[in-house]
Amino acid sequence: FDTSSTAISIDLPLASVGKIKVPFKDIAANADTNNITINRSGTDTIVTSLTGQTSATINVNGDSGYFLSNGVDTWYLFGAYQNLT
Repeated sequence: FDTSSTAISIDLPLASVGKIKVPFKDIAANADTNNITINRSGTDTIVTSLTGQTSATINVNGDSGYFLSNGVDTWYLFGAYQNLT
């Protein structure tokens, strides 16, 4: 995502669409100023270093990783620095 001039907010698809991977990368290396917020859809949950979250905010410059769905109702974060709010 290009965080050079503005914060980014995206919505993950419903986890129930299947076991899919959604990668992300802060290509502008400015996420500490312009955060990347990744939101759930429906009643899905997001598991980062914390469980049961409704969103994850990436706030480390140049961070990258991916979200992987369990195909039912949960998204798991992999590869990020886990310095999330």
